[in-house]
Amino acid sequence: LAQQLHESSLRWAPIHSRSRALLARNKRLHGRHAGAPAHVIGNGSSAAHLDFTHFAGSVTFATNSFYLHP
Repeated sequence: LAQQLHESSLRWAPIHSRSRALLARNKRLHGRHAGAPAHVIGNGSSAAHLDFTHFAGSVTFATNSFYLHP
């Protein structure tokens, strides 16, 4: 059901041509880490106090401007 809702929302969402090209390239990554535990890290002032070495070697997704953190 979640997949159907996702596909349905994408079908009706206006997508800029550059975004459409990026999505097409990223399609090859679909399912790449299926079944593996993953961590999603957000960005905020609390991130400055975290030890990110804990996530080394694991599937990790970062959001916002995380790349600005050393």
